[in-house]
Amino acid sequence: MQDRAVFAAALAAARDDIERAVRDWRALGGRDEELALHVDGWRFSPPRVTPHTRAELQLTILDFDPTIAIEFAKHVSEQAPAVVELREMARRIYWIDLGTFAATPAL
Repeated sequence: MQDRAVFAAALAAARDDIERAVRDWRALGGRDEELALHVDGWRFSPPRVTPHTRAELQLTILDFDPTIAIEFAKHVSEQAPAVVELREMARRIYWIDLGTFAATPAL
């Protein structure tokens, strides 16, 4: 299976959790433009989704990756970045549409 298909399957499996994380974030007063999601499929199966501020998530990710800072600096209307980590796969960043919860690769 190609990398893209593996990530697509993981995000599809986590879709309900993504939606829940966004709802919880908003219910706690979080602003969409500060939201970043962490989809952790490295330690958890199915992947666990947690909301963070962009600054907080960037500081907690191991092995600094400059593409994270570049993507987090962007402000895409009605979308939030998601850092997706899967076992034995390179980390990827996706943009999650906050209306439909569809995922689009950042690069």
